[in-house]
Amino acid sequence: SSSSYSSSSSSSYSSSSSSSYSSAPPPKEEEFYGFAQFFADLEAELEDKAKKRPKDAPPKTLWEELFEIGEEFVEFLEGTAPTPKAKTNAYEAPPKTSPPKPKPSAKSQSVDDMLAQLKRDMGK
Repeated sequence: SSSSYSSSSSSSYSSSSSSSYSSAPPPKEEEFYGFAQFFADLEAELEDKAKKRPKDAPPKTLWEELFEIGEEFVEFLEGTAPTPKAKTNAYEAPPKTSPPKPKPSAKSQSVDDMLAQLKRDMGK
């Protein structure tokens, strides 16, 4: 009796599960991009760069290569980053405010004067 129960429950489960998933298309899996493909792409890119470089040109220094990579990265960021709503400069200093007035030293004030000053500062 237990085997008939499991077969009937599995058949009802499979029929209900197949009907609920039939309306949604199966998700497409991305093609696996492993190290082999990465190195093949890298090698092809290096060969393209070597073909573009004139034969008599000296090889680029590390700093020249890094500069070009940096330029490409900045161009990429400028193309993909959202534009700010308001023009702001991250390198600008915040607007200057007047410096707070220096408080008199404790030596030149009595306790009563200091208490009165505190009350004025607190707005009482």
